[in-house]
Amino acid sequence: MEDMIKKILEIDAKAREMTAKSEAMRTEAKSSINQKKEELRREFNENMQARIVKFEKSERQAAENQVKENDEQNKAVMDNLNKVYENNVENWINTLFEKSIE
Repeated sequence: MEDMIKKILEIDAKAREMTAKSEAMRTEAKSSINQKKEELRREFNENMQARIVKFEKSERQAAENQVKENDEQNKAVMDNLNKVYENNVENWINTLFEKSIE
């Protein structure tokens, strides 16, 4: 009977040891998963930040190009208006003068 109790206690001790090892492995796996999750989150954030910087740079360049193009178009329109004015100012003044004295 004592042998049987000893055997039961040995089995119980081994079962407790296996349970403790299993719990330790579960805790380690959980920690490893959390660590990997944080690493992936950090990498994702770094990649997204890099993409945002790149996108921001390209959008800024596109906006600057559009402003430059608009400035060039505005200058061309103003140059054209100035030429029309220079070519017609004398006629307009004469026409106005003649209309006013009629």
